Parts: sequence; structure tokens; C-alpha cells
Amino acid sequence: MQFSDVTAPWLRDLRDAWASQGYKAANDRRQVLKNALAPAIEDGRIIADPFAKIGKLARPHDAGEAHPAWEDEEFNAAVADALGRDLPGLARAYALARWGGFRRGTICKIPLNARVVRPDLAGLSQRRLFWITETRMVLCDKREDARLTALLNETPKRAMTISYNADGSVWKERELLQAVERHNERLAKSGKARRGLSLHGLRHSRGVELAKAGASDAEIMSQLEHATDRAARIYRRQAERRRLADSGQDRVDSVIAIRMRKSDQNGV
Repeated sequence: MQFSDVTAPWLRDLRDAWASQGYKAANDRRQVLKNALAPAIEDGRIIADPFAKIGKLARPHDAGEAHPAWEDEEFNAAVADALGRDLPGLARAYALARWGGFRRGTICKIPLNARVVRPDLAGLSQRRLFWITETRMVLCDKREDARLTALLNETPKRAMTISYNADGSVWKERELLQAVERHNERLAKSGKARRGLSLHGLRHSRGVELAKAGASDAEIMSQLEHATDRAARIYRRQAERRRLADSGQDRVDSVIAIRMRKSDQNGV
């Protein structure tokens, strides 16, 4: 195969062939190929960038949510089980995702010295998280959630990073991903959590929590280190959908209550 063969139609056919393995597998392979061919595109050996014309496969409508948000009961069960099995580093990873809203890469690498004590506008000392996030290279400078502070204070420091693996060493991203998958399967078998929950789903839980609390798109972006407001708008729509669903049920409950009262009155 020559570089001249790498064209948009060729890439489309290749992507569509990969699609039989699932949209995510196809998109992952596309990204690996894009990374491998990047030097040839940059120096002109591949004349036109085919990746600019052939995008990723869209997620199927019936595929379900990629990273569903965790319910509080599921998160609490996961933390309690991790602590009960002497895995405080895993519990800390869960807490950083849920109460810090961090991505997996940051959770693996954020050091202990990212937790700083600084004065607030009134001059009172407060615990803050100060760090440059791994993927987006966005500054994280935010007050530490009191729930996160409590869990970190109650669990041991065993590494130079805030969270750590069972050996007390720095997590590798794939290692943490697999640890959460195994733990989720354990919780699912005992009926304490749904199958398919991921660490990134806890980040979604944080986003929805912020939206339900009335945070603006800009506030959500600052909390979760987003570069755009796209995800913030999604979280706010999710929070609003749940609120409207509950409001609709309240109306149904009200109508049923009125009918029951009328029925009781007619029966007297």
C-alpha cells in the first residue's frame, strides 16, 4: 500500500468495514490510524487529509447511554465496599470523580500537592484543588468539596498522588479502568449497583448535580474544566428532564387524589 492510496473514499470504506465490530471499535481504530498517519499528512506525503472529510461513526440511537450517571446509593455502596476491602486508593479515585468531577487521566496523576490551602475573599483559609488537567490542559482552581475533604482526611496517604492502586503506587489509566469494571461487576452481582457503570459516569453525576443546584453553564464549565459549554448544556437538559418528569408525576398524583376524595364523598 502507498500513501497515494490513502484517500477519503478508501477511509470511508475502511471505517464502514470496521463498523461491524461496533461504532466504538470503529472510531477507536480510526483514531489509531489517524495518529499513525499524522506525520505523512503534515509533510505532504498524503496530499489531502482524508480524516477531515470522513468523521467518526455516530452512536446508534438504540445503544443506550455511554456513561450513565451513578445514583447516590450506588456511589455510596462502591465507596463503602472499597474501604471494607482495604482499597482506600480506589475509594479516593471514586471520590475524585464524583465530588471533583475529574477525568480518569487526572485522577491517576493528580498529586498530593495539588491540594493547597489559600485564603478566600474574606481572608479565611480554604482547601482548594489547583492543577493543570491532563487531557485538555485546562487550569483547575476550585474550592474542594467538603465531602471530598472528609473522605481524603479519613483515608491514608500511600503515594505521591491523591489516589493510588492496591499496592500503594500510582494508577495506570488502563489499570484503574479495569479495577472499576471488576468492582462494578462485584457490586452488580450483589444488587448494589447497575452493570455498566464507569468512572466517567461519576463525572456525569457531578455535572448533573451542579445543574440541579442551578449552576450556570459557565459555572459547570469551570467546575469540570470544560473548554466549551456543550457538556454543560447536556447536564442542564438532563437535570431539567428529571425535574419535569417529577413535576408531571406530581400532576398525576394530584388528579388521582382529587378523584379519590370525590369517590369517598359520593360513597358517604
